[in-house]
Amino acid sequence: GRLDWYGHGLSIVSVILVYWKYSKDQCTNNPVNMWLILLYILHYVNRSILFGLKIQNPKPIPIAIFTMTSSFCAINGWLQANWLLRFQEYDADWIYSVQFVAGNILFFLGMYINQKSDKMLINLRKPGDSGYKIPQGFLFEYISAPNFAGEIIEWIGFGLASSTAPAYFFAFS
Repeated sequence: GRLDWYGHGLSIVSVILVYWKYSKDQCTNNPVNMWLILLYILHYVNRSILFGLKIQNPKPIPIAIFTMTSSFCAINGWLQANWLLRFQEYDADWIYSVQFVAGNILFFLGMYINQKSDKMLINLRKPGDSGYKIPQGFLFEYISAPNFAGEIIEWIGFGLASSTAPAYFFAFS
């Protein structure tokens, strides 16, 4: 269970570190590029490492699922890092663009929704409880999986903020 979550984060961070070695100085010295890489890493530190620490009694994950999810994360990390560290060079005024500002707002709104919903799900069962529990309150009153909706909003925000083909592809795939 926990190893699956950690595997996602490890695959992402590993790919970014490898690409950093082969990056262009124009990209790594660009504050917009670095901010977007930071958002990407922030999501996966939260999603894989911190979430992995918070879940109680995680169920074992089959090795095939672990391999597929970690591979997906590594490929997506490769696409995002490749683009942001080697190809995309933002103008300094991009941070004032509507896309960048709105994208960051959406990213952090999505992260808030995701984290709050995850916390509610994690706290549904008390130690020793078993059985199915139905979450109540917050966005669970309107949609069945606000944790996933929050993550989708995050990635739409990231796509908008970066306005790159790989980010849009990830957000809408």
